Amino acid sequence: MTFYPQISSVNLPRVIISSGNRLVERAFSLVEMLVVLTVVGLLAAFAAPTLLTLQSTSLSAAGTEFGGFLNFCRSKAIAERTSIRVAIVTGGAMDPDDAYRKYAGWEWDKLSEKYVQFSNWKFLPLNSIFENQAPDYIRTASYATEEKSSVEGDLVLKKSGVFENRAKEETSRGETLELQFLTFAPSGRAYIKDGEKRNLIIVIRASSPSDPELVRNWYQYTIDTLTGRTRIYRP
Repeated sequence: MTFYPQISSVNLPRVIISSGNRLVERAFSLVEMLVVLTVVGLLAAFAAPTLLTLQSTSLSAAGTEFGGFLNFCRSKAIAERTSIRVAIVTGGAMDPDDAYRKYAGWEWDKLSEKYVQFSNWKFLPLNSIFENQAPDYIRTASYATEEKSSVEGDLVLKKSGVFENRAKEETSRGETLELQFLTFAPSGRAYIKDGEKRNLIIVIRASSPSDPELVRNWYQYTIDTLTGRTRIYRP
């Protein structure tokens, strides 16, 4: 008599189905499990490009809106013959996601002799963020090769900069927001205190890549300090 070693059965998921008046317990077969895993893998493969497309669309909408806001603030400064600040939250918020994503406009009030907020807070989507350091990826972009001056300027939100374009703002929620800003003068020109270069630069990028080398999508705003006009660059 020949003896064969006993092979332990694989514990596959089981399902209870109704058969007439009886409940029958049946396990999924290995083939069925492989089919399910294959389908899940295919769905994930199709979903990934769709997710990237949605993120790109979201960044495009946010980038267009911020560009329009810069132009609006410049026009307001000229029309009302006053100084307008575009301020971006860099810290102090109760919600840490607000830092480098939340921005608004302030105007100089002659009666109180201080800047007062005139616009509601605006937010970048969670997958986008204002760049807080001079990024190398804009310097290697095709537009930088064609137009070198496009990437030459003072970064408004430089994290460890020497510019005195910082302020604090108390909110009704008890926050002390830390802000960095650029100012449009009544003439329309733009400036940051102690700025040294002809242009000011602000960059919005996708916030998902932790490695700056992986950044593939962004908006760059190059603001001419003499005219206040903004040029927008995309990769």
